Amino acid sequence: MADKEAGSVQIRPATLRDINDIAAIEREVMAPVIYPAFFFRQALSIFGDGFLVAMRGGLPCGYLLVGKHKEDRAAAEIYSVAVAHKARGYGIGKALIDAALDWAKSNSVNTLSLTVSPENLVALSLYRAKGFMDVEQIEDYYAPGEARLVLRAEI
Repeated sequence: MADKEAGSVQIRPATLRDINDIAAIEREVMAPVIYPAFFFRQALSIFGDGFLVAMRGGLPCGYLLVGKHKEDRAAAEIYSVAVAHKARGYGIGKALIDAALDWAKSNSVNTLSLTVSPENLVALSLYRAKGFMDVEQIEDYYAPGEARLVLRAEI
């Protein structure tokens, strides 16, 4: 599917004023297992400039959390990425992944990993198009019956 007319999409670090909108996107997209709103408030301090928000039409429409691994500072992970349903098809997910790859480069990261449901074919297609390669599938990742694919990109 071709992208809809994207208009102007900006990716920037999240701020306190974005938290309620980001929490609403999380509830919409990630239910039933979601981060609570207070987590996003804490994430501002934890992730710093790795907590990104996508803006379209002046409103938050997606977010991404990326951070370095504690044990290997040359490796990082995308911990969460979500795009509001009404904003899908405008290239926002692509813009967020591009921003995460740029973040990795500017933070001396050599490998960037993420996990995704093997059933999320749209996300898998995007990640693979951006250079992420399948590493392994982990069964029961979050709970019984919830498999995740681990993907990794060399930066």
